[in-house]
Amino acid sequence: MENFLIVGVDPGTTLGYAIIDLDCNVQKMSSGKMIGLSQLIKIISDIGLPLIVATDKAVVPGFIEKLNAKLGTRIYSPKNDLQVIDKKSITKRYLPKRDHERDSLAAALFAYKNIRPLIAKTDRFVIKEKKERLKNQLRRLMILQQGKISLQCAVGLLESSGKKQKVTLKKILKKKNFTTEYFNLREEYARLKKKHMFVLAQRDRLLGKKTTEPKIKIKEVTIDSNLKKKLRYKDKRLGLNSLEIKRIENLVREEKNKKNLLKKFLLSKEKYFVIKIVENFGRGSVKLERGDILYVKDPVVSSQKTIEHIKKYVDVIITAKKTDSTRQFIVLNPKDLNMSFVEDIAVVKKKELDKILDKRLLLKKILKEHKSLKN
Repeated sequence: MENFLIVGVDPGTTLGYAIIDLDCNVQKMSSGKMIGLSQLIKIISDIGLPLIVATDKAVVPGFIEKLNAKLGTRIYSPKNDLQVIDKKSITKRYLPKRDHERDSLAAALFAYKNIRPLIAKTDRFVIKEKKERLKNQLRRLMILQQGKISLQCAVGLLESSGKKQKVTLKKILKKKNFTTEYFNLREEYARLKKKHMFVLAQRDRLLGKKTTEPKIKIKEVTIDSNLKKKLRYKDKRLGLNSLEIKRIENLVREEKNKKNLLKKFLLSKEKYFVIKIVENFGRGSVKLERGDILYVKDPVVSSQKTIEHIKKYVDVIITAKKTDSTRQFIVLNPKDLNMSFVEDIAVVKKKELDKILDKRLLLKKILKEHKSLKN
C-alpha cells in the first residue's frame, strides 16, 4: 500500500521539514543547513508519495513553488502567516527540537487539519459502500482534486481503470482539465498499438523480415452507439471544463494583480499612504492609530459612541455620501482620488493625497475667515 504524505517545509539557509502521513503520524522531522531541493526530494521519496506541500506563510515562498512543481503536489498556505503561539500550541505534543522543525511541522499539521473533514468523509464512505480496498487511492484522488468530484465518481474512475490504467490515473491527476473518457481511450489506443506491433514482429520474425511501422490509411471507422454517447459526454465535459478554466484563470489573474500591487507598495511605501476601510460608523473592530485616514462606505449607519472614538485618531475620511456624521471630519470624495484596493485596505499616492488635502484645508480656512468677517 502506497504511503501518501503531507510535507511541511520551512525554507532558508537552515531548512526545516516535517513529513506526516494521512493519519497524522509523523514519519520524519529534521532540519539542517544547505539542504537543497534534490536532497529534500530524495528524503521524501524514500518515505512515500507526497500529496501536499505546506508552508506557514500566507505568501508562498519560491522554494515551496519549485518543490511543488517537481513533485506534482498541491500547495497548502494559510490565509495569514501562522503566529508563533499557534505553532507552539499545535506542535507541543510532538516536542520539536528546533524552531525550523516546529514551523515546518505546524505547516504540515495545519494542512492536515484543513483536509481532515475530506479524509473523514472518504473513510465513512468506504465503510458504508464496502470499498475498503480503494480507501488509500480514494483519499489520494479526493485530496488532489480538492473534493471537486463526488466520491461515487471517484470510485467509478478507480474501478474502471483497473490494473492496466494505473499510468493513466497518474496522468488524469496531473491534467485535471481532461475527462476520464479521453484518457481511457488514449490508453486503450496505446495498448492496441503495442499489441499490433507485437503481432507484426512475430509475423516478420517468421518471414525473416525487419519489423516496420505499418502505413495504413483508415478510410472509415464504425463507432458503436455506446462509444458515441461517451464521446458526446466527453465533449460536453470539455466545454464545461473550459468555462471552469477561464473562471480559475480570472481568479489567478486577480490574485496576481493584488500581489503585484502589494509588491509595488512595499518596494516604494514612502510614496504611498495606506487607507483603512470600514463599512459604516456603526460598531466595528478596526484598529486605529493617530493620523489614520478612513474610507467609509456607508456613513448613514452610525453610532455616536463609535464616531467619538474615531475622532480621537482620525481627522480625514473618504466617502461618497455626506451626512450629519461626516461634518465632524474633513471629507474627501473617492472620485477625486486614484485609489487601489487590496482586501480591506486601499492605497493612494501621497503626493496626490497631499494635493487634495491642501485644497480642502485652504477652502475650509477661507470659509472660516469669511464667516468670522460676517460676524
